[in-house]
Amino acid sequence: MEGWRQISHVPGLKLPKNEALNQNGNSSSKMVTAMKFDDSHDLLWLGDSEGYLYSFSSIKLSPYTSVRAHTGPVLKILSHKKGVVSISTDSIRLGTVEGICAYTIKNTKYSGFTCMSYTSNTQSELLVGGKASEMDNKILKVDLINGQISGTIPYEHDLTLMDNNLKYVVLGRSDGFVEVLDPKVQSFIKSFKCHSSGLSSLAVKDSHVLTTGYSLRRDQYVPDPFACSIDLKHLASVPPVSFPAGALQVFIHPLLPSVSLIVSNLGQINFIDIFNPGKLQLYQADISTYLALSDLSSSGDCFAFVDALQNLYLWGSFKDANKPPSFTVYSTPLKFPTLESEVVPPKNRVTFDPSSPLNSVKLPHYSSPLLSVWPVDMVFKTGKPPLQIDPEIIRSSKSLEGFLIARYNKEKYGPRNLYIKYESLNKKKGESATVPKFISEREEDEDSNEEKVKHHQDLTRNAFIDSSANGDVPNVFKKVDILYIVQIHSINF
Repeated sequence: MEGWRQISHVPGLKLPKNEALNQNGNSSSKMVTAMKFDDSHDLLWLGDSEGYLYSFSSIKLSPYTSVRAHTGPVLKILSHKKGVVSISTDSIRLGTVEGICAYTIKNTKYSGFTCMSYTSNTQSELLVGGKASEMDNKILKVDLINGQISGTIPYEHDLTLMDNNLKYVVLGRSDGFVEVLDPKVQSFIKSFKCHSSGLSSLAVKDSHVLTTGYSLRRDQYVPDPFACSIDLKHLASVPPVSFPAGALQVFIHPLLPSVSLIVSNLGQINFIDIFNPGKLQLYQADISTYLALSDLSSSGDCFAFVDALQNLYLWGSFKDANKPPSFTVYSTPLKFPTLESEVVPPKNRVTFDPSSPLNSVKLPHYSSPLLSVWPVDMVFKTGKPPLQIDPEIIRSSKSLEGFLIARYNKEKYGPRNLYIKYESLNKKKGESATVPKFISEREEDEDSNEEKVKHHQDLTRNAFIDSSANGDVPNVFKKVDILYIVQIHSINF
């Protein structure tokens, strides 16, 4: 697990500028309450204390969607094949990754939700647990296909955490116990005492279960210096994984089940081999406060966490220099709005009337200089245009597989593949070459060479006779320049 480093660092929550202040003059205590990597898209989901869901795309953590999902704090987020599932204290919501709500389940009889988990990898059924007193001592079964509560399971303990594998659903109780539930027969297989004063995280992968929790010392809850380990294959406890810095949260690597990721509240990140605890890789996050929430992506290449100042950090593994880290193994492309799919309001539609202003044509957003700012001094000579092909060659050509082929006439055009030096017209203009000129250009040249012109006129004034008294043809003609053309129309009175 070498090559991990920080990739991005952005604010986890964006507070509005006109947010009202509380009685102490500070902004409202809005904070991140849930975090989850999406399993099928390159998205990272955050939920806050006011019920909003945020998503950030790619390793740049660019904002993708923001939607009000619940009226209370978002307590848990799960990735779903149709979008994302989230719960609050009294509601369950399924929405798409674009933020559109599919349905919201509310029941006045049940409230106090704290955790949830799927019963199988089909993601068709959901178990929701919470405070036993507010849930009528039951665990709710939710049908995610029809969007309704399909049944209940009797349970008398308060639940704080829940996770599953292909066979069992593991429940984390508020008193530090962990229970194993078989969802097919709806019976509890076995319970384990893991921590004395509650659980802080629960991770299940294949047949391994890792938990972190607290102990009460001097009237304060202190993270335990180990991660409790359970083997679901034999339904027995195994030696815990030591972590002297105080284990706050634990994750099992999705592609390497023998590797676990344990973090402390001070930002210490450890990759530890479950079967060989002496083999570890230690990193330290650069944070000024304590760590609040964290999550590991389904690809195992990215790790994100939020500190007490609600700043979002993203770490990644750069084991392959040619491939940047991604959130998923096989990512589904995200949908972004396009000009074809956007509905343009009638007031913003462009009309091509003579009185329409040019600023009604909207320009797309750009962040780089346009081609229209081409510097004036950057002018290049493009050369002369190519010679036209002789029409006789085109007439004598034959078509072969879509190409015109003609024989080369060496007697007419001379030898082939001869280099002809390019001569600029501007250079010829200054020499003795004869180049056609406009009348205005000739007048300019005459003004510049006035003395030469007078001398030439004096020599040729008496050399030729340009008129004849007897009507004979003169011995010299003068070229006539047409300066103006007057067109006269006939008018009938």
